Amino acid sequence: MSFIYLFLSAVASWSVPEIETLQTELAPLLNGVPAKISVEASSGADRFEEVIEILRRSSAPIRNYLEQCDNLAWQELPFAMPMVLPQTPLNVQVGEGQTNYLSGALRYYLAQRLVQARLFDEAKQVLEDLTPENSIDPAGVLLLKSVVFQHFSMKEEGLAAFKDFQAIAKRDSVSRRSAELAKLLQFEWERKAREEETEKIASQMNDIRRRLGQGRTDDETQKTERIVLESLEKLIEGLEQQRLQQKQRGNGGLQSNKPAEESERLTGKGPGNVDRRDFTPGDHWGDLPAKDREEALIKIEKEFPAYYRDVIEQYFREMAQ
Repeated sequence: MSFIYLFLSAVASWSVPEIETLQTELAPLLNGVPAKISVEASSGADRFEEVIEILRRSSAPIRNYLEQCDNLAWQELPFAMPMVLPQTPLNVQVGEGQTNYLSGALRYYLAQRLVQARLFDEAKQVLEDLTPENSIDPAGVLLLKSVVFQHFSMKEEGLAAFKDFQAIAKRDSVSRRSAELAKLLQFEWERKAREEETEKIASQMNDIRRRLGQGRTDDETQKTERIVLESLEKLIEGLEQQRLQQKQRGNGGLQSNKPAEESERLTGKGPGNVDRRDFTPGDHWGDLPAKDREEALIKIEKEFPAYYRDVIEQYFREMAQ
């Protein structure tokens, strides 16, 4: 209970700073001239971009810093020479423990350019100092952290950052670019999860093959067989759900009262009536017919990496024997 409260409190504090707060921080750099931040810039990404443009015009050191960040993608270094990152200009640096949205914005700008240049090692280092609390765009910082963690296969850290981003996105508006990037990132996390699951199943299949080859049909072998079959059934169900969702999206959720060819666009409306089925004790409710199960297993094989197709086929041959 307390953990959930602390989590919600933390996310609640990760909000986009008010325009007045940003204008107060910008004032010393603009010699007292009011900063013009658009009221329409409601998302953190919009306010961040406007602040960066104001900073770019405010002084030569900041403009030079931003140009160095922009040039990172084209920087060529001799072999084994360490990269020297642009240093935050002194006029926006603050002491440790202080909150300064401008300093955080410049570091975030640097992290963005590093990721675009695929300099993930340096980006990870810069992002360690960035937190949603001191960011103009807290959702963007969390999303960028998740991208870097995903690259390094840091699953727990990456998923934690991504879930925090989703919590903010549900509450506050985020830019369209961030929303689209989040969809791609979620797809990558799900793909990695499927790969891990297929690796695990393939490893269990190899262990079953070893045991059966040694004539071991004990409880341990049968237990592993049940685990593999349950895992395959879950994958089959997942594929079936995906197929149904794709069909529903394809015809706008409408169903016809007659079967349609796969290449036909579905536009009809059906009454929604189905035949009632009586179940008796002992029925294996939910089991796929043999033909449908065979087709589903073929789909499963396509989902596995090519190396594991032979493993799956061999596994079922040995199970049949």
